[in-house]
Amino acid sequence: MEIIIANKSHAIYAKIICKTIADSANIRGTGIAKRTTDYIIQRMNNQNAVIALDEGKFVGFCYICLLYTSPSPRDLST
Repeated sequence: MEIIIANKSHAIYAKIICKTIADSANIRGTGIAKRTTDYIIQRMNNQNAVIALDEGKFVGFCYICLLYTSPSPRDLST
C-alpha cells in the first residue's frame, strides 16, 4: 500500500471517493458530507489531498479543508 499526495493523475478515483464519503456519512447518520467529483478533483489538482492506493486500488482519501472566519484572525487590518 502507498499513501501519496494526490494530483491530477488521480482524478480517475474521484467518483469512488465521492461514493465512499457519502456512504460513510449515511452509516454515521450525518448525511452532510456529500461532495461532487469536481470538488474532489479540485483538491487533487491543488495537491491538497492524500490518497491511499493498494496495487492501484483506491483504499483511502483525505483532503485539507480550511475554514475561515470573517474577519479572519490573520487579517491585521481589522
